Formats: sequence, structure tokens, C-alpha cells
Amino acid sequence: FIDGTVRAICRPTHNQHVVYNGHKRVHALKYQAVATPDGLITHLYGPVAGRRHDSGVLGESGLLDQLTEHMNGPGGVPYALYGDPAYPRNCYLQKGYGGAALTPAQQLFNSRMSAARIAVEWA
Repeated sequence: FIDGTVRAICRPTHNQHVVYNGHKRVHALKYQAVATPDGLITHLYGPVAGRRHDSGVLGESGLLDQLTEHMNGPGGVPYALYGDPAYPRNCYLQKGYGGAALTPAQQLFNSRMSAARIAVEWA
């Protein structure tokens, strides 16, 4: 599982706008973590400015290059990380189904993956 986390900091004296996170309304630093379902952090990137979007941090981290190199199973079939809707979908990153007209199977998938994703939220 992959997720970004925002950690509040004291308001800096200079260049406050660099670390201000408008979504959380705090001055902050941001980290990106990849965690296993049992809560172990297997990759950590940061800190970066709190205003950065999760997908921007992903691109900056170089994690996609590492996934391309190391996340292929037998026969070259890629393993995938699961993330929240902030991340792009590709063969190495998956996320829940979106939209209003989901099939029962898609709703079940979203429900089960959301429950399992709690591990990375608490890591």
C-alpha cells in the first residue's frame, strides 16, 4: 500500500508559503510511505514541502522507476501497490474504482481494499 502523510510543523519565519498545506490548513512537511498489510514500512520518502500533492511526491521520489525494475513476478507479470485516489493508475499502482455506477463486484473490491488499506494509514 502507498500513501502520503502530512506532519504539521511550527510556522516558519521565512517562506511560509513553501510549506503551507491548504488542504489541511497547517504548515507541514509531507512524507510518502509504502507499507505492507502488517504495517511494516518498506519505503519512506521525504520530507518534502507540505504543499506538494501525493502524485507529485511520487514522481519526485523515483519510486516508479524502482517498481519498474524490481516489482515483476514470474514471467514478467507486474506486482502492484494499492493507493488512494490521489495516485495515478498504471500497471504498478492500483486504486479503487470511481464513478457513480459501480457494479456489485467493483463495490465489493473497493470495500475490501479500503478495509485492508488501514494498515498504511496507521503505519
